[in-house]
Amino acid sequence: MSEPLSREPVGPAALVQAAFYVFVFSIPFDLPKNPLPVELSSVTACGFLLATALHPSVCYRKIPGALWWLVAYIFVSALAFGVNGGRHLQEVQNLLLLLVQLVWILWVAYNLLQYERIARATAWTYLVGCLVRAVLQLGHVAASLSEGSTGAPRVTTLGQNPDFIAGFLALGIIIAIDLMSRPEARWGRRLLLAMAMALLATAIMETGSRGALVALVAGGLAYGGTRASVAFRIRDLVGGVLLVGLVGTLALSSDTMRHRFALSAEGNLAGREKIYPALLSMYLEKPVLGWGPISNKYELALRLNERDRWRQIFRREGVTQSLSQDPRWLKRDAHNVFLEVMTSAGTLGLLVFCGVVSLSLYAAWRARRGPRGALPFAALAFVLVFNLSEDRVVGKIEWLTIAYALASAAALVAPVERESDRLSARGSGVAPVWATER
Repeated sequence: MSEPLSREPVGPAALVQAAFYVFVFSIPFDLPKNPLPVELSSVTACGFLLATALHPSVCYRKIPGALWWLVAYIFVSALAFGVNGGRHLQEVQNLLLLLVQLVWILWVAYNLLQYERIARATAWTYLVGCLVRAVLQLGHVAASLSEGSTGAPRVTTLGQNPDFIAGFLALGIIIAIDLMSRPEARWGRRLLLAMAMALLATAIMETGSRGALVALVAGGLAYGGTRASVAFRIRDLVGGVLLVGLVGTLALSSDTMRHRFALSAEGNLAGREKIYPALLSMYLEKPVLGWGPISNKYELALRLNERDRWRQIFRREGVTQSLSQDPRWLKRDAHNVFLEVMTSAGTLGLLVFCGVVSLSLYAAWRARRGPRGALPFAALAFVLVFNLSEDRVVGKIEWLTIAYALASAAALVAPVERESDRLSARGSGVAPVWATER
């Protein structure tokens, strides 16, 4: 005799949830100079994905349509790699493995984040991770100064890219804004969240990231402008204006930010003013499948010919070795996710990549009328604007945000808790509470 359906668990196993939260918490702590050959979040992601074997019926319950577009992007990238001669095999293998891991993460996170309690806990977990990361920086724990291309001093911790740090923390501010706006939030909680936002903003100013500030403003305005209720929309737009004012005030009070925005006004965009035209030229030369993943970075560095720039960076870092002994100058990042896709996988890669983005935006827009409100759309808007100056194709937080948007729309159509209750009711013969509500 089969087991009654009432024994079906309401949600994923506690160990699966715990592993997921550890993964989310670790995202702001990726350490480029750690003793492991992979990032910290990749290690915690592997632990989380292994834990899903404890409850596959929940973790792999449904496959989001956007996942197939991501799979298609991996296929096109592999095809571009082969067509362009299969160069830089080891680096391309690592890249494709990361993309496969992201497919897996997207699939599982899509199913887990349909549970409201898991979605709320995920937001809090990420915010706490950002706060710990900001405290380490402001407390000068393993902190250092990095001047980069503009010559402006920028604070970094544990060897992380200052722009990536700022992006992590700015998304934390977007989440804090949403948690403050919740009807159930008491004034004490709102005060604590306001203090957390100030802490995160202060840490962002130390990084000197212009792109993160612009993306933060875009995400804040998206949050206020997409609320379903007109009253909430007006209130949040006023809050958005205040946010812009606060960010502007903090930026003006930061010597690093003032210097970097002054450089922007003079046309100095940390090399992007030269990178983007070179990338467009590369795309026009190979528009169908591009130059292949990784190979496009080597080709870009060759065209820019930045030997003098790297000699200056080496002198600032106190590096005495010659260029031939340091491989960093041989590659150059695109600093724009769409230009990265266009030059690495061509028009075919761009089409399938934009398919993922379009489905995610549509899902986030639909989800704004659900219990999660404008957060999915605001977070996705932030990620997309931030990546107009970065090229984090394999960024964990980017794909987790996409999973959150897709899951929010799916939960709005068919709440997973109700489905679990329905299974339990079939076994017990008792109608679930929501079925009797009027």
